[in-house]
Amino acid sequence: MLLAMDTATRFLSVALHDGKQILAERSQVSANQHTTQLTPIIHDLLAELERTIHDVTAVAVSQGPGSFSGLRVGIGVAKGIAAGRNIPLIGVPTLEVVAYSTPPFLDTMAAVIQAGRGRIIAGVYRWQGEVWHPEGSPEITTWENFVQSAQPLVNGEIDETGMALLKAAGCQVFSAAWQVRRAGFLADLGWKKFAEGVITKPAEVKPIYLKGPG
Repeated sequence: MLLAMDTATRFLSVALHDGKQILAERSQVSANQHTTQLTPIIHDLLAELERTIHDVTAVAVSQGPGSFSGLRVGIGVAKGIAAGRNIPLIGVPTLEVVAYSTPPFLDTMAAVIQAGRGRIIAGVYRWQGEVWHPEGSPEITTWENFVQSAQPLVNGEIDETGMALLKAAGCQVFSAAWQVRRAGFLADLGWKKFAEGVITKPAEVKPIYLKGPG
């Protein structure tokens, strides 16, 4: 059973995957409470399934970009479980999870998350071979700058300012329900990588940080 945890943004999400389906998932706005909330949620989900941490055979974690403190908490807990149990750890870029959750209505899309202080982190993905592939590296920008060259399909954490600007620019955006980060997508993607042998030693999984202007 794979345990997935996403603490890259203001959301906190945990999911359990058995290789065929999502067994359990919980997502909530956590703000700055990742440290106190993550471990209890993991234990609660396991208890609901009458399982324990000893039933976990792999761990997937969102490794950024994202919140410095959020990533530190999630990756720290993920490493601790994986190293303590001597099981595989799969690090997955945050925007890759956003792209993975996006239906391919168009062949190009932009994945975005909030970066604080009116900024966003955005990355462009192209649909090819039944998979979203990144084009270039993610960047820190503002909504005002982003819409100047925005892709017609945008998914992720879109606030009121972003929604207004994107709609004015004629972009196709997803409803508020899509903006909640769901570890179920991370778990599904993590399991695929696990099955393909894309795993690393816990000590080698590092957070991905971006440094923007200012």
